Amino acid sequence: MYKLLIVDDEPLVRRGIRSLVDFQALKIQRVEEASNGEEALELFKIFLPDLVLADINMPKLDGLSFADRAKKIKPSVKIALITGYDYFDYALQAIKIGVDDYILKPVSKQDIQEVLHKLIERIENDEKDKEVQKTVKNFLEANESVEDSYKALIQAVLD
Repeated sequence: MYKLLIVDDEPLVRRGIRSLVDFQALKIQRVEEASNGEEALELFKIFLPDLVLADINMPKLDGLSFADRAKKIKPSVKIALITGYDYFDYALQAIKIGVDDYILKPVSKQDIQEVLHKLIERIENDEKDKEVQKTVKNFLEANESVEDSYKALIQAVLD
């Protein structure tokens, strides 16, 4: 189950996302909201969400600065920025920060569902990658000790 933080200075956008998205189908168990970047950052530190949908242009702390700080607190968080501005500089900065997706307003129910689905797939893929890495590491460690034991047995037989 996942936790989502919605960050937008427009109450209508936050309510729209809450009312239109089927959170249960996406395995999102808890949703929190913030109306500006500063509030979002404070809530982020406590809530530690898995997913974030954030507007870029907000008072007190913009979405890009918020995303940068959030990624430093929890690098595994998946963030999608929502903006009404189609500026290449924003997209470039978002990529450098490590933002996972970027969508332009106006957004539809389908847009939000799709971006959340993609972010969740990335979380699941990251978890699978970690499991594979752990399995490979355990296998290599096990083979080293087996190989060492095997060498010791051979040496004992030779002696």
